[in-house]
Parts: sequence; structure tokens; C-alpha cells
Amino acid sequence: MARRLPVGAGCHAGDVRPVRAVLLDFYCTLVDLSDPVRSRGFDDFARRFGLPLAPGELYRRYAQMITSEPAQDAVPGFEPYRASWLAAGRRLLAPFGRQSAAGQFADAYADLHATAVIFPEVPDAVQELARHARIGVVANADHDYLMRCLDHNGL
Repeated sequence: MARRLPVGAGCHAGDVRPVRAVLLDFYCTLVDLSDPVRSRGFDDFARRFGLPLAPGELYRRYAQMITSEPAQDAVPGFEPYRASWLAAGRRLLAPFGRQSAAGQFADAYADLHATAVIFPEVPDAVQELARHARIGVVANADHDYLMRCLDHNGL
């Protein structure tokens, strides 16, 4: 529940205009797609494919791999996440001779995004915020799994 100012108290912000709209990031702000959640999803994938890895290891390797690669910002055009996850899956699974499972890796990662669970305090907070400002949600997510996640969480 939102905290209210005591009766008679006010905000004196000078010439600052009132907030009319708020943009909220979707993943890791409204729904939980934190590193521990991702790591558990990667552990499930590793188990399904019989990869001989300790818990957390596949996600650690993935995070290390993608952070050590050169940025693709200078490349013109849009690349859907699924395409980048497919390429990453090939590289990630190559040491195990399982490059052919890259499509299943990309599907599993998309499902992880599509089934991320809303944080419990979000519905009440968004409802209260909506009483005072227009709300927009932004995400650097592809439409297909973003819409699935919205549906999954009843939004």
C-alpha cells in the first residue's frame, strides 16, 4: 500500500511540474527475471539435456560468454532475441557436442521470459500509481514472448 503524506503536509517542489506519466521497465522491475531465476531455468535445461554441470554453471558460462563478446551496436538493423539466443546456444553447447540443441535452448530461454512471474507488490503499486499518472511499460523484449508474459500474469 502506498504511503500517504500527513493531512496538511504538501510537497513544495518549486517550479517542478507535476508528474503526468511514468514509464516502467518490464523485466526485473515488474516481473522477476533476475539472475537466480535465469540460473534455475538454465539448470533445468542442462538437466533435460544431460549436461554434466553443477547447478548455476550453464548460466555462469552463458553470462561470461555474452559479456565477453564484442557489442553488435554498430550492426545496422534489428536482430530478434530468438536469433541471438540460437547463435549463443550453438556456441554455449558446442563443448558438449550439442550444437543441434541450440533451437531448444532458444525456445527454453524464450519460455523463461514468457513465464516470468510478476512481483507480488506490483499490482497494488501500479494501481496506486495509475491514480496519479499515466503509466507506460517499456521492454527491450520481442513482442511474442512479451505478450505471452503479459497474458501469463493476467496483465
